[in-house]
Amino acid sequence: MALSIPTRQFTVPISAALVVAALLLAPGCDPTVDVLTPSDQYRYSLFGVLNVAADTQVIRVEPLGDTTQIGAPPTLDATVLLENLDTGEQVAMRDSFATVGGQDTQVHNLWTTTPIRPSTSYRVSVQEDGETVTTVTTTTPARAPTLSRNGNLLLPCLFPDTPGEERRAPNTFVVTAQDVNRIAVADVIYPITYGSGPESIRTLNDYSHYDRVQQVGASSFRISVFYRQNLANLNPDPPPGPAQACAGFEEFTYPYALMAVASGGPDWPEDWRRLPFDRIASPDSFSNVQGGHGYVAGIYSDTIRVPLKSR
Repeated sequence: MALSIPTRQFTVPISAALVVAALLLAPGCDPTVDVLTPSDQYRYSLFGVLNVAADTQVIRVEPLGDTTQIGAPPTLDATVLLENLDTGEQVAMRDSFATVGGQDTQVHNLWTTTPIRPSTSYRVSVQEDGETVTTVTTTTPARAPTLSRNGNLLLPCLFPDTPGEERRAPNTFVVTAQDVNRIAVADVIYPITYGSGPESIRTLNDYSHYDRVQQVGASSFRISVFYRQNLANLNPDPPPGPAQACAGFEEFTYPYALMAVASGGPDWPEDWRRLPFDRIASPDSFSNVQGGHGYVAGIYSDTIRVPLKSR
């Protein structure tokens, strides 16, 4: 019987949103930075993506009116609407009050199961008492990337013979993404099992390799994945010393990893990677939100299996 990975909604968080969220949730962070200063101009922060391939869409929505605390009030006194600008169809997104991070910070994740269409423009609007105070518009990509791979995930990993040598090539596989104009996400997901028996904890561990995306043609990209570093980090029982062995076959729940790649829409942000943290957090320097700050973008994702093989 063929193995299948457990159903899991592959939600691709926009990388810039994660950077800002880390900024605002980090221990010792000053919550009185300009981005949180009460203002009639900046009312809400919105972060997330609309993924054509996903069955559930999630947008994080937070009011900007309180600079005295990190995290959101338990009630979001607003209505959040998702509108298909091509058809005029409009739906109200549902609120969920979720806990994130080690500080038990709670946030509002607005969600909907409304299907997202390719090559379509959408608007997310926040309304108070029937009046629209914050909006963001974005357009989804026409298609998902066409994925192919070169190489497998070979175990056991090879390690350096001399200090400073990484042996990158023998511990690398390559995924090619075609038929897209821009890549938004390049994540490897390792299905690793920790523990044994009824107390085992199964996790799907995601590692971004976006920094290894290289454009090799007008609509073709190459993604080089050095997996040794990931699997050394995921080894639940590393040996002593500097070698730090990779996770082995026995740690994998399934005999493959997944490479998840998403194409970005025509307004996918690429400049954020060149901005320092303090500028990313400023609504004047990096945002497509009107009446607030943050970023909401359209993507279209797909995945490819990378088999585990003996070296």
